[in-house]
Amino acid sequence: MIEISRIVPKVSIVMTVYNTEHAKIKRAINSLLKQDFTDFEVVIVDDGSEPQTGAMILDFIADHSGKFMYFRHANHGQSISLNRGVINCQGQYIGLIDSDDEYKPNHISECLKQMENGADLIASITETIVNSEEDYYIPDKDNASIDVHIDDCILSGTFFGRREVFQNFGFNSSISYGLDPDLFFRAGEKYVARKVDLRTYIYYRDSPDSVVSMRKKNRGVNN
Repeated sequence: MIEISRIVPKVSIVMTVYNTEHAKIKRAINSLLKQDFTDFEVVIVDDGSEPQTGAMILDFIADHSGKFMYFRHANHGQSISLNRGVINCQGQYIGLIDSDDEYKPNHISECLKQMENGADLIASITETIVNSEEDYYIPDKDNASIDVHIDDCILSGTFFGRREVFQNFGFNSSISYGLDPDLFFRAGEKYVARKVDLRTYIYYRDSPDSVVSMRKKNRGVNN
């Protein structure tokens, strides 16, 4: 772990990485650095990527070391990596970002407005980047033979909420697909959890190696 002394921020952003293409990681980090709200830290959890990935990240964030924490552990999966990130957050609020996606410049500030309007946890609709119309549809979490539009899904990358929500309702490591709605609906039993139409999160559904794409391929659907 590499950590630099820093002040406690209002917001913590957690990003997990597992062998993501370097250009995509840089794109995600750059989108954070372009935010119009700047009182935040970034907690990066490397889930056992190839060593050069970690070296690239550390080199890329070197000029902003006071804003970043980097952790690395053996490959344990996304849920455990997200939970480790949450444990190390200091912000009053926590947001997530997938390492191959990006934020629009007003993403954090718009999410904070939702908190001011009484939400404890939000998931948002995305600006989705696809190669074809078919990519807007993904397998239902309860029935892989049925496809649902991405706007009707809960995506953990868009999560933003009070730190206590993530601390009290961690991601379930026993779930391989659908961990996003699992946390969202469990948290909604105690807190105010809302699906909102922000479209300030840019979700790239054009990767043939994503979990969703592989799930569709494995049932015989060509992407």
